[in-house]
Amino acid sequence: MKVLMTCAGMNTELRPFTDMMPKCLLPVKAKPILFHNLEWLQKYDIDEVNITTSYHHNQIELALKKYQINGLFSTDFKINIHKQTGGVGTAQSLRNLSYKFDEEDFLFLDGGNLYNFDIENYYNIHKNNGKLISILSHMTMEDSKYKNFIKYKNGSDKIEKISVKPDYKMNKELLATSGACYLNPMIFDVIEKKDRHLFDNVIPKQLENINVIVDNTSVQFINSKKEYMSISKTWSSYYANI
Repeated sequence: MKVLMTCAGMNTELRPFTDMMPKCLLPVKAKPILFHNLEWLQKYDIDEVNITTSYHHNQIELALKKYQINGLFSTDFKINIHKQTGGVGTAQSLRNLSYKFDEEDFLFLDGGNLYNFDIENYYNIHKNNGKLISILSHMTMEDSKYKNFIKYKNGSDKIEKISVKPDYKMNKELLATSGACYLNPMIFDVIEKKDRHLFDNVIPKQLENINVIVDNTSVQFINSKKEYMSISKTWSSYYANI
């Protein structure tokens, strides 16, 4: 399986932490977020990880070279870095790399979060479901302009909409996307030139082609200074079962 991990954003919501380095290199227990995710990916049958960069590209490139020199991933594990220019969003980054993912379903990851889900199990669920997209999601009480919320039609298992802001006040748990999804290569047929972001622009137009996988424990969000400050305190218990 191949993976596309996006690490190109400026992530201004985390300033001043991201003033001098990209979000994916922020340390969590003395190790960059990116390294945690690469070590997690090593546990599965991953052939290739393609990382998109832009903001502080050189820092990411140097960090990965150090990671490779130290021999922290298997020899079969390829890591490719793709520098994006001109403020390209996740949808166009994906479109630009379509040649890398035209043979089989693949995993898309927001490289600024920490992951610990069973990749193979969810991949099998995705394949058996036969949908174009399988989104990893979780229940949350927290509102955030950096999260996309999933709303079902009343009394139905059909998705009504996926949007950045919920239609009602956050006084109950809502289903939110987790920045990870499995994609069929046919996704490239529906990405338009005007689409900027995968979760904001592409996925909301494919509601009939989406499977939702709910997992409330296997993704640690880092979408605010508060979340980043708190994750260091909970890191040990969060990764205890790896």
